[in-house]
Amino acid sequence: MSFVNTAILTKKANLAVKQLRSRQLSKGLPFMINSRELQDDTCFLEYPDGKIKLVRQNRAGTEFVEIHTLSAEAARQIRVRYKLV
Repeated sequence: MSFVNTAILTKKANLAVKQLRSRQLSKGLPFMINSRELQDDTCFLEYPDGKIKLVRQNRAGTEFVEIHTLSAEAARQIRVRYKLV
């Protein structure tokens, strides 16, 4: 695959993620932000009120348990890092 095709696919993928995020948040639902920097059972959940929480799946894998609520600045940095704004 050429660099141009990869760049186009990356742009399309980023747009799709932003659209999904917008739909989830507008429905009052959290948006999951996965990161390779986190353990496999851990992710960020962004909520419609703007908060982002670091969460871990429970042992059964049926729900998330909050580890930490990020500060407003840390939440902003996550949005920037993952190109969500």
